Amino acid sequence: MKSKILQKSIISLEIVLCLFLNMVALTSCNRKETQNEWNSELISNISEENMMETIENISRKPRCIGSKENDTVCDYMNRKLVNMGYATEKQRFYFTEETNNESIKKRSDLQAYLNGAFTDDVSGINGVNLIAEKNHDQSKRTLILSAHYDTCKDSTGANDNGSGIAVLLETARILSDKQLPFNVMFVFFSGEESWFVGSRYFVSQISEKEKNDMIGVINVDTVAQKSNLGYWIMVGEGKESEDKEGNFTVEPEGNFISDLFTNNQRFSLTCQMNSDHYPFSMVGIPAISIVQDMTEGIAANSQEDTMDIIDPKRLSEVTRIILKILSDIKI
Repeated sequence: MKSKILQKSIISLEIVLCLFLNMVALTSCNRKETQNEWNSELISNISEENMMETIENISRKPRCIGSKENDTVCDYMNRKLVNMGYATEKQRFYFTEETNNESIKKRSDLQAYLNGAFTDDVSGINGVNLIAEKNHDQSKRTLILSAHYDTCKDSTGANDNGSGIAVLLETARILSDKQLPFNVMFVFFSGEESWFVGSRYFVSQISEKEKNDMIGVINVDTVAQKSNLGYWIMVGEGKESEDKEGNFTVEPEGNFISDLFTNNQRFSLTCQMNSDHYPFSMVGIPAISIVQDMTEGIAANSQEDTMDIIDPKRLSEVTRIILKILSDIKI
């Protein structure tokens, strides 16, 4: 009698276990289907025409930090973001070439590097970081999507970095009515061409709580010149080693954000400090910059950086990958 009862109990447990496993499998399947539908919906909304129009509108003249052209582009981006329903803030700062150069020399001193360039004297060079968010939820963590909008004095900057601005504005448009499990903050830096002075200022103003609440940073910088090559994922951390001949190499140290990109064969990891991800990485925030592979050379910071070299397919490719990455981030 006991044996029969035991057998029935075992069978009942097996049935319950099978039902549970089937339910888990079904839930996982439904979750994947929902995620795929979400990705498909977002990707189908990508407009290359929008992005090309943005680059054309902002890349008619050089837009150095402190110039009226720089301010004009900032106002243009601000109007577009407000029309999308975003709340915007212009984070203004002042610096001089002398104070900036001195702070750059002190990179080993973190506070001097982040804070030393800036002055309260409004007669200095005027920079503005444009910040945009929608429905910020204090209970959620925040991911930053960023790009710089200034150029050097000899370039209209269609690719460097009109391409990054176009990708961010298009991403902002597509996400404007979407809910994510985290806040997305869009930051448009001025002064990348002046040793990242805009992102250095932004990082210098982050509170400890804001730093702890930050998931990480995805920075987009120079991605759309015509080329068959892929993209670099630049990180600011690396391990230096020396071979027998005395040659030094740096092995990049990725983070969870870079891992999401380098799962795709179009992206390769490299340790570089020459974009706006670097000040964030200095304070321990996971940060990357997406830059197109420069093995063949590109026209950045030159008079050749015009609309003629832009490939709209690369713009949509980077936008598509970023949208997918956002759905893959687990917090």
